[in-house]
Amino acid sequence: MEFFMANGTRFLALGFALIASGCATERVPPPSGADMFAIHCVSCHGPTGEGDGSVAAILTVTVPNLRTLTRRS
Repeated sequence: MEFFMANGTRFLALGFALIASGCATERVPPPSGADMFAIHCVSCHGPTGEGDGSVAAILTVTVPNLRTLTRRS
């Protein structure tokens, strides 16, 4: 109880800050699939998804061709 009394104001302020941070009015739209691919996939899979990205040559695993992915499943 002593601990809470000594630090109660801090906990209360932290609680309000957490609640207020979840009430942001500006919503940022999620990135498009093309943007996500450009950020996370192009380096290995290449811009066309054929597995010929700039990093693919130095990897120890074969980078799959994403263009034929649906045919293989």
